[in-house]
Amino acid sequence: PQVDGTVTPTAPEVPLEPRTCDVSVILPTWRLGGLDVTMKALSKQTLPANKFEVVLVDALHRWRADEMRRWRVISSTTNLHVRHLPVDNSIFPVSAHSRFRNTAIRAARGHRLVFLSDYTCPPPDFLEKHAVLPKDTIGLTPYIRTPMDPATVNCSHDAKFEKGLGVWEVIELAQRGD
Repeated sequence: PQVDGTVTPTAPEVPLEPRTCDVSVILPTWRLGGLDVTMKALSKQTLPANKFEVVLVDALHRWRADEMRRWRVISSTTNLHVRHLPVDNSIFPVSAHSRFRNTAIRAARGHRLVFLSDYTCPPPDFLEKHAVLPKDTIGLTPYIRTPMDPATVNCSHDAKFEKGLGVWEVIELAQRGD
């Protein structure tokens, strides 16, 4: 405590991992679905698999650990490196997204951090483009969530999706079967 009685919060005394790859994809999750969509898109990246890792921090870790062990067998055929971690100091069932991200940041081995969410479909050159950005570059992207059936998520990355369509345009395309 300080003189006035307040306490300054401190991060856990956890040493940072050594930087051994170009990019760490930070993927926090607490939902039952959506990981397959993002993992499939990540397995198609043009950045060589030995240059990036996926740090999956999962609120459902204890229930999903067996499933993720099976995923690691599948991902070994694509050389996708996935580390499945529980949330540090979890307050489950509360979804404390900042705890997810902080857990992943401490565990990350990449020189650059890329934050994604489940149901995200990055185009194949997404990580490759991020890996070559100047070190002092910070990139931000808006996250648009639509109330669509997961079966309608299309990760084809054709021209109409590259233009950054609005939520209603995406819904109209999905309703038409596009």
